[in-house]
Amino acid sequence: MKKLRLSVATLLAIGIVAVSATGCKKESGPVGPAGSAGTNGTNGTDGTNGTNGVIISPADQTAYDAASANNGGLYYNKFWLNPADGTTLAGTDATITSNADFFRCKSCHGWDLLGTNGYYISRGPTGTRPNVAPNNLNFFAQTRNIKEVFDAVKHSGGRLKGLPVKSLNSNMPDYSLLMTDVQIWDIVKYLKEGRINSDKMYDLKTTGTYPTGSYVMDNLGKNGDATAGATYFSSKCASCHGATGTLQIPGTSTIGYLARNKSAEMNHLVKFGLPGQTMFSASFVHNITETEMVNMNKALADTTNFPD
Repeated sequence: MKKLRLSVATLLAIGIVAVSATGCKKESGPVGPAGSAGTNGTNGTDGTNGTNGVIISPADQTAYDAASANNGGLYYNKFWLNPADGTTLAGTDATITSNADFFRCKSCHGWDLLGTNGYYISRGPTGTRPNVAPNNLNFFAQTRNIKEVFDAVKHSGGRLKGLPVKSLNSNMPDYSLLMTDVQIWDIVKYLKEGRINSDKMYDLKTTGTYPTGSYVMDNLGKNGDATAGATYFSSKCASCHGATGTLQIPGTSTIGYLARNKSAEMNHLVKFGLPGQTMFSASFVHNITETEMVNMNKALADTTNFPD
């Protein structure tokens, strides 16, 4: 039977955290509705949303220590959903939920956090989604302190300063009006400690430039143990997805196909699940180690055991 090659974005789905080494401004370009119904704010820079982006106050550290990287991974998908049950959080503006890709972190930064430098190199803007950001969010988060990352995510003064949200474009939203500080600290914890390092999962080879470039994922699982990965899949995943990964995948794509072509998306789902869904409550979600993830990717590289 012919399989449809649909993105795992139908499985997953969050905000626009456009940050770079010098500020938060994202790549500009005409996308979506013109935004004439709203006024864009100025783009913030590192540290300007707090007292001092370099100084970490005791309150900052306490908030970071209490934050949940697991919730942050879910908010990176859709920050307006309750991690516990998947319901829409009270007070969420309807324009956000009906124009989701203008507000999801992954829409601009990708599941691999690499933006236009990753496998979103060919994901051009449309009327329902913005430009992809040129920043390497993974590098930014790992080289800046927690307050700098918090201020960059919060992005006071960004677009869509007022509610109800009306203007849509490729500039980063003002998340100070759209998320609580608790949610933002959760995202910071995810970016600093919880994110999956795609460099350890596969070799990404890109050709050309955004938005007309292309990519190939090679060496899936890199130095992993395919036998151990197959054992992990059999014990944790096969009961729902079948021994060869062909069951319960929206769009009739297979686990093998997704791993070989959309690995970062698949890995995010395995690590963080979906709020309110079985994957979120499964015992392995959040607890899978980096080694187990690498091993499973290595096993899924086998097109015989895990076919398209």
